[in-house]
Amino acid sequence: MSTSHGPATSNVGLFSRFAVVGLATAAVYFALFAILEGLLAWDYRLAVSLAYVAGVAFHFIANRNVTFKGMHGHIGWQLIKYGAVAAINYVVTILVTAAVVEVLHLSAYVGVIAAVAATTISGYILFRDWVFRSRTTTRSH
Repeated sequence: MSTSHGPATSNVGLFSRFAVVGLATAAVYFALFAILEGLLAWDYRLAVSLAYVAGVAFHFIANRNVTFKGMHGHIGWQLIKYGAVAAINYVVTILVTAAVVEVLHLSAYVGVIAAVAATTISGYILFRDWVFRSRTTTRSH
């Protein structure tokens, strides 16, 4: 029970919305990956890459409008910061997926799941505290 950090009590609701958006993003990501890699027989690296780009676009829009809806920053700066986080997470996604496929000799689907798990918590923290952080001290422009 924290009374000195009012916003901290809203973190449960915020993380819950983040999780719901994440599940919806995962559905978009996995569905597109399954179509490209499974049905169209694309190389898993290309399928992961295209599915990742589509997932990132959906994730940004949904998080900006649903998860962090009360934190209205400049969309241009948010896009730049989000792009930096997405680029880092993309590298992690490719490395984790490749390790699962090439080293562990498991399905690329397992690799994609492992990559999502690896980027969820760090992504939440970076989005909450950096990308979509509320700027209560700046109201000009």
